[in-house]
Amino acid sequence: MEGRGGRGSVRFGFAAASQWKRVRHLLLPAIAWDGDRTEADVVAALNDGTAQLWIGEDDEVRCGVVTCLSSVARGLVCEIWLMGGRDRRLWLHFVDIIEAAARDRGCVSIELIGRKGWVRLLPEYRQAAVVLRKEL
Repeated sequence: MEGRGGRGSVRFGFAAASQWKRVRHLLLPAIAWDGDRTEADVVAALNDGTAQLWIGEDDEVRCGVVTCLSSVARGLVCEIWLMGGRDRRLWLHFVDIIEAAARDRGCVSIELIGRKGWVRLLPEYRQAAVVLRKEL
């Protein structure tokens, strides 16, 4: 599934795992923030097909997204593991494409864990939980 930005210049769609190096600089901050996965974990999941890579680009790479599908009691869930980029106004609406692809795969929901700022940026999503963590 692929789409274009509002101005028609940014293309967004699935990418092969081999394209990771093109977006890694945009997603390393999300990996560091999360702290539960290393870059090697993400690359391994992309290579074995348990995660999917999405890239938005025009004359340069604007964003990268990594998703994975998980089976839970209520059905299949699409989790947005990582999302990052520059010039967000050019690509954030591409979440709609991920939603459509998840719907096509039979997912019952899309979930993400991220910084509080995502609540403001994705107003059509509801905050379903709060993640509390204490480092030991």
